Amino acid sequence: IANVFLTAPGQKILSPEFGLDLKRYLFEPISDFSAFAIKDDIQNRLPLMEPRIEIEGVSVIPNSDDNEYQINLQINIPSLDVYGISIRSVLNNNGYIIF
Repeated sequence: IANVFLTAPGQKILSPEFGLDLKRYLFEPISDFSAFAIKDDIQNRLPLMEPRIEIEGVSVIPNSDDNEYQINLQINIPSLDVYGISIRSVLNNNGYIIF
């Protein structure tokens, strides 16, 4: 998932459509609008690039004081019979960091 979030489309030669490049949002003002765009990208494009997961929920919270977005992702991995995984992470100038 971290690879999908940080890879820019076109960066992977054999899969030019792969990647969301969420880092691009850090060059825009931290706002609710950008947070919605990040959430929309994750919900609509992540399942196409990582078909082994099912997204149960996504929340993106902008934090302009720290110049970051807090991303909370709830997923299932049916092929492994694993359900209810919660991934808490931050997108900032240092990259995508999972806690």
